[in-house]
Amino acid sequence: MPAKIDDNIRTVRDHYDRLFDLVDRASTYQSEGFEQRPPIVNMGYWLHDTKTARAAQEQLVRELAARVSDLKGKRVVDIGCGLAGPAILLASDHGAEVDGVNIVARQIEWARRYIEGNDLSNQVRVHLASAMDLPFPDRSFDVVFCLEAAHCFADKPRFLREAHRVLRRGGKLVLADIVGTTRLPFVNWQPALKLNLVTAADWVSMLATGGFAVEELQMIGKAVYPGCRRWAAQTAAEKRQAILVKSCRADAPTFLKNMMMLRARFLEFLYFRSVLLLLSRLGLREFVLVSASKDV
Repeated sequence: MPAKIDDNIRTVRDHYDRLFDLVDRASTYQSEGFEQRPPIVNMGYWLHDTKTARAAQEQLVRELAARVSDLKGKRVVDIGCGLAGPAILLASDHGAEVDGVNIVARQIEWARRYIEGNDLSNQVRVHLASAMDLPFPDRSFDVVFCLEAAHCFADKPRFLREAHRVLRRGGKLVLADIVGTTRLPFVNWQPALKLNLVTAADWVSMLATGGFAVEELQMIGKAVYPGCRRWAAQTAAEKRQAILVKSCRADAPTFLKNMMMLRARFLEFLYFRSVLLLLSRLGLREFVLVSASKDV
C-alpha cells in the first residue's frame, strides 16, 4: 500500500504541475502580486445571481464552512489546501486557525507568500504533506475541511482514519467533492489521476467504517456543473492564448503559429473542458457535500 500511495502522490503532483505550467500561472501570480487573496481552485457553487467564477468559488468554500456552527477560534485542518485560498477565507472571514496540507511543493511555496502578503502568518500555516499521512498529533483539530481534493486520494479509507485520528472528541469532518453516479466499468476512470472516482454511497459506507456519523449529505451538482461549464466556455479563448504565448514566440512564422494554435485548442479542451464537464452533462458526475461527526 505505501508504494501505491507514493505512486498516487507523484501522479497527482505531476498532473497539477503540468496544469499550472500549461497556462503559466507562476508568471500570473507574480505579476498580480501576493498581497491579494489567493486563487481558489474549485469549480464553484453558482447561485442564480453569481456573476464571476471567483464569487462562485468563494461561495463553495462558504457552503462547506456553513456546516460548522461557529468557526471562530476553532482549529481547522484544510486537506488539499491548494494555494491557501480557502484557508485564508476561513481565517479572515470566519476567525478560524487553519493548517493546510498539500503534496505540491510549488503550491505550498506560493501559499506561504499569499499568507504573508495577507498578514495572516499568525492564523494560517501550510505543510507539504499527504492527506493519508497527516503530520499532526492525535486530537489536534476541531474540524477537518476537505474541498474538491479527496477524489485524488488513492486510499480514501486511510485518509478517513487519519482525519478521525487528528479530530478532537466531537469534532467534525466536512467534505465536498466530485463523485460518480454509476459503477459501470471505465465510466469513473480519471485518466490524469490514474484512479477511479467513488460514488456518494461509497463515501457513506467508508465514513461509517471510519468511525464517523453522517449528519448531512447533499447532492449539489446542479449548483456546480452548469455554472462551471459556462465559465469554462467563457474563459476558453483566454486559456488558449495563455497556452499559445507560453509555447510559441511572437516572431514565429505564421504556419508555426497556426500549428501551435491548433495545439493550444486541443490542450485547452483536454485539460479544462473535456471529460469531467462532458460527463457531468451526461449525468455521469455528481458533486456531494457531506458533514459528519466523529463518533465518540
